[in-house]
Amino acid sequence: MRISNSTPSSIALTGLRFAFYGRVSTEDNQDPEASRNWQVSRAAALVEPMGGRIVVQFFDVGMSRSLPWKR
Repeated sequence: MRISNSTPSSIALTGLRFAFYGRVSTEDNQDPEASRNWQVSRAAALVEPMGGRIVVQFFDVGMSRSLPWKR
């Protein structure tokens, strides 16, 4: 992500808000709850030191990207 015209101090003052989007391919291969938890934790670890926060979350289960686009 690129932030223009912002310094670390101005970011902390304004409090950037982020949307989280995560996914897990199938319930058979991964536990969706565990996968979501570690993905949200990693995302928060990236944005929180800069004063950001995750304000909304989206998570897809079973959306394989190995399928052709037409399907």
